[in-house]
Amino acid sequence: MSEKSTGVVAIELGGRVLAGALGWVLVLLGTLGAAATLLRLAGGTAPTSLVGSAVALAVCVLVVAVGLYGNPSIRERLRSAL
Repeated sequence: MSEKSTGVVAIELGGRVLAGALGWVLVLLGTLGAAATLLRLAGGTAPTSLVGSAVALAVCVLVVAVGLYGNPSIRERLRSAL
C-alpha cells in the first residue's frame, strides 16, 4: 500500500473539520428549536392542537441526533463503544 499524499491528508482533515462544524451547528439549531417549542408550550402561546408542537419537538430532537451522529469524533466514539 502506498502512503497518502499530503494533499489527500489535508483534504480529509478539512472535511472532518467541516463535518464537525456542521454537526455542532445542527445540534445548536435543534436545541434552540426544542427550547423555543417548550417555551411556547409553557407560555401558552402554542396552538391549541398539541400535535403540531409534538411534531416540532420530535423534528428538533431528530436534528440534534443527526448533528451528533454527523460529527466525526462522536460517530467514531459511538462505533467503538458498540
